[in-house]
Amino acid sequence: MSDPVYVCPKCGGEMVDGKVNYEVTQMAGQQSMSMMPFSGVGMPQMGGMTESYVESAFWEEKTGEKKGIIFKRDETKRIKLVGHRCKLCGFVELYAIED
Repeated sequence: MSDPVYVCPKCGGEMVDGKVNYEVTQMAGQQSMSMMPFSGVGMPQMGGMTESYVESAFWEEKTGEKKGIIFKRDETKRIKLVGHRCKLCGFVELYAIED
């Protein structure tokens, strides 16, 4: 069975599946650099001293429940975000999908 074809609600173009990711870049060994007198602020990034990784975006919402023994706080849950992007106009439609 073939995958369903999604149609863009804006222009009628074909939409493709995807998800929202973002790249995080930080200096390698950042924790140890805080002990240096200049703390790395304004320091140019040298090749090989940075590391990057990809994080996925998520939807977070309150469940309506309280958690904690002494100090009560609102319970939250995270839900994965997936979406579709139009090949013609670039419109993006996101959905929160519970596993």
